[in-house]
Amino acid sequence: MSIEEFQATVTPIPILGEFFAQHMGGVVEDLHSGLWTEKTDTIEEITGTPPMKQQAFIGSSGNGVQVSEEPDSH
Repeated sequence: MSIEEFQATVTPIPILGEFFAQHMGGVVEDLHSGLWTEKTDTIEEITGTPPMKQQAFIGSSGNGVQVSEEPDSH
């Protein structure tokens, strides 16, 4: 699903709306561009658990979502 398709899908949902759609679209664009690729040890210092990539975290949450390592082109 492209960012634009996602935004078109969630914008009409009253509890989510246009702000959420625009915000999440920007987050995904930042992820695709590598903006948040810096690795730090903050999570491990606080929780005692090493950090995971977003894909690994989402896949491990038990919600049945499967995430590919490579983002879809948009």
